[in-house]
Amino acid sequence: MLDDVVKKSVVLFAPLELPDATPSFFKDAFDDCLRTYDMLSENGYTVKILGPEEENVLSRKMWRYISALETARSGSVLRLPLDHCFELAEIRWPRDTFQFYGDVLCIAPRGKKITKKIFDALGIPLPEHTVRSSLGEGGMAISAGNALFISEGVQNAKILQVLSARYDIHVLPTPTQFDHRHIDTAISFIPAEKPLLLIDPDYAFEHVEAMIDLVYRLHSESFIVPMPSPDYELLAVNMLVLPDGKVLLPEVCRETRSFLQKHLPKERILTCGSDFPNYGKRGLAGGIRCMSNIVYNLY
Repeated sequence: MLDDVVKKSVVLFAPLELPDATPSFFKDAFDDCLRTYDMLSENGYTVKILGPEEENVLSRKMWRYISALETARSGSVLRLPLDHCFELAEIRWPRDTFQFYGDVLCIAPRGKKITKKIFDALGIPLPEHTVRSSLGEGGMAISAGNALFISEGVQNAKILQVLSARYDIHVLPTPTQFDHRHIDTAISFIPAEKPLLLIDPDYAFEHVEAMIDLVYRLHSESFIVPMPSPDYELLAVNMLVLPDGKVLLPEVCRETRSFLQKHLPKERILTCGSDFPNYGKRGLAGGIRCMSNIVYNLY
């Protein structure tokens, strides 16, 4: 069943701006990206890097990256006809364009055109149950197993009536450490024999009572990301949970990886070099999850 889920899904990543002050800087960063692409492919995932059809839409660094990737791995880049600079922002942060909740696809209010372009380029039809909703902005919600965590900023979304029959819904306080209402830079939840709840320290200290209550309700093992640490700076909590339950996070996030290794089989933990999401850092308020998305072919 899980193998079927992997085969019928596509993992999308944003285009990157790799450092190119010297040829060796670019080569080292590109080789790191290529290793991650190959590792995911070898694990059975179909991986596509989002990119425009025309060069003038992207920065020079981004165009150099996707051109080199397409040369090294033919078919790795999903070329999209982008109409304006706003769509470039949407492929840089694809998580906030659309989001699947089981067989329901929610599309963010501003994401209708780019979502259709992505599905058309993949040759995948939009699901029968497709709705426009603020829950299409993936940072506002995290679904894992039968649990759905949503930011209090979207608790009145109409689609929640449908989703409440499928998920146990947990409404979480709005984070204030970044200039958005996203909870996926504040927590991560991983289904396991005993569920795992990972929490950003700023969020944990800001909402102590709410986090204690959440751990109690979930009967989970909890982990607060230490600070200062690479885990904190690279937003380890914003890890990517893949279709079969494996997780992807930066290799240098050793404290988080150590926690995961105590509770998950080693084959469920995948790592990438810190340059893979090279602008997925705290100062830019997004990590691997924010810079990726997953498309499911329900047909």
